[in-house]
Amino acid sequence: MGWATAISFAVLKRWIEEGEMPTTQYLRFFSSWLFTLLFSFIWLYHGLAAKLIHQHPVELSMVQTALSINVKQASVLIMITGAIEVMFGLMWLFYENRRWLYIIQIAIFPLLGIIASLTTPDQLFHPFNPVTFNLALLVVSIVGLHTTKNIPTARSCKRK
Repeated sequence: MGWATAISFAVLKRWIEEGEMPTTQYLRFFSSWLFTLLFSFIWLYHGLAAKLIHQHPVELSMVQTALSINVKQASVLIMITGAIEVMFGLMWLFYENRRWLYIIQIAIFPLLGIIASLTTPDQLFHPFNPVTFNLALLVVSIVGLHTTKNIPTARSCKRK
């Protein structure tokens, strides 16, 4: 209850001082959290499901093709990649300055799409292929980055 009251006062303060309507502020606030939960889920799911719990054969093939390594080495590399993806997913939940996470994703998603397209070109004709998936995530990252500007926060209110 105290947190919601603090957010409300932050919104009221910005409305009075800057003339920004409360609906716009709340829309950005809740959109920001939806983006945060979305990206956390995507990174955690892809790290856990496709790399740590079950290594997908296409992922193994892509890594082997791209780096010219054997199956065991590719498996270890995929596990390391999965652990990094899980950590990145957790950062979405716990790291305060999410603008940097958006910037990292804006740089990474085109790169991942290009690498996946070059290593397994037959995947380009499948539904939800690397081009469409990474392009969608890139656009959502750009929109998310713009929603993080001037988000109301409970930190600006002094509470006991």
